[in-house]
Amino acid sequence: MNGFINIIKPANMSSALAVMLVKKKIRAQFGKQSVGNMGTLDPMSEGVLPM
Repeated sequence: MNGFINIIKPANMSSALAVMLVKKKIRAQFGKQSVGNMGTLDPMSEGVLPM
């Protein structure tokens, strides 16, 4: 699987936690896949986090 996923990251969630949650879902669906973010957001801010 190749591509980008845009996630709306809520406030009070770190970018690392968002990546971990998406990685868990992707691996459950498609097996071992690499997931990473394309930049980090401050944990207190909310916004789009591309992965």
